[in-house]
Amino acid sequence: MMGFLLTYFAQSVKEELNVYLEHFFDLGSPMFISLFFVASLLFTIYLFIKGVIIPDKQKHKLEKKELELLSAKKTALLIELNPDPVLKIDRDFTILFSNAAAKAIIHSNGTEGIDLRKLLCIDVSVDDIITNNKSSYCKKEVNERIYAIHINGSVELNEAHVFFHDITDLVKYEQELETSKEKLTELSNHIQDIIENERGRIASGLHDSVGQKLLMSKLALDKISKHKNTDDPTPEIIKVIDEINSTINELKEISYSLKPKYLSEIGLGPALNSLCEKVSSETNIKNIIFIEKPDERYAANIELTIYRIAQEALNNIIKHSYASEFNLQLLQNDNRIKLMISDNGKGFDTEAANRSKGFGLFNMKQRAENIEGTLKVDSSEEFGTLIVTEIPIS
Repeated sequence: MMGFLLTYFAQSVKEELNVYLEHFFDLGSPMFISLFFVASLLFTIYLFIKGVIIPDKQKHKLEKKELELLSAKKTALLIELNPDPVLKIDRDFTILFSNAAAKAIIHSNGTEGIDLRKLLCIDVSVDDIITNNKSSYCKKEVNERIYAIHINGSVELNEAHVFFHDITDLVKYEQELETSKEKLTELSNHIQDIIENERGRIASGLHDSVGQKLLMSKLALDKISKHKNTDDPTPEIIKVIDEINSTINELKEISYSLKPKYLSEIGLGPALNSLCEKVSSETNIKNIIFIEKPDERYAANIELTIYRIAQEALNNIIKHSYASEFNLQLLQNDNRIKLMISDNGKGFDTEAANRSKGFGLFNMKQRAENIEGTLKVDSSEEFGTLIVTEIPIS
């Protein structure tokens, strides 16, 4: 029975398969038409890809290679024609290419394959520069010329370009400029010494000569008035004596201004305090004074420099600021002394002042720089002017 069923099932499957194949290969069958359409479409796509897209890609790749080759040739030509020396090196400093200018400074026609470190002492990691597309800069002397050397890495090209730029003339100019600056500082110091000496000479002359003569004239008038029969001197004599007293006081002020003798006698703190009080009494400009260490003494040149800067700053406040108040502070840390002078005046354009022909700010800065100090000015119409001077005292 089982055998009969299996035979019957196999025969049924065979008959159905024959029917299916007859329908499949029938040209009018929908299934055959569908499969034929799909096969035709796939074949058309295949022909399009093979005949159009693939050739276009190949053409694009070829054009890209040609452009890259052309660009490389142009770059090589530009490097070769560059008047500055240019090298190409690999990750091991091996020279891959050098232009004519590079061969000239290295004095060799065959630099390729040479380790650049044998020609120049360059302490950088070219491998890192190339891997990270970085740049490096240094200055080196080559054949008695000084070059600025730039190394630019390219991970795409797997190499680095080394550019040399001759800065010998620039370095010499900077050295000459520095020498001129040093000479200018020396000259400024010398001129300041001459000015201070001349001020001292004039002050001594006013005090010892003119002042003494005025004093003798006053004493003579006093003696004449006492020899008269009247008990009281005449108004004319009184007026002359008053004029002489006024002139003597003015001479003292001029003498102290020219050479602050009391600076060496009482010290910087009291001298600055006296200067501020004098300014306030003569101008009605209020002052706020803070001197951290009023009894501290410093080197004579430091005391004189700070005093002169304060004197010039206060003169500027009187003449130009229209301030109603100024503030002077003298501070000190372990190795520096700081003078800060501010006012609530109208301020000024610091850049214009630096460009002007006046010597006020210039002289103040020069005085500070002559003893290795600094002077900074900050000024505005809203907040007035602040001058900060710092001088080393160690």
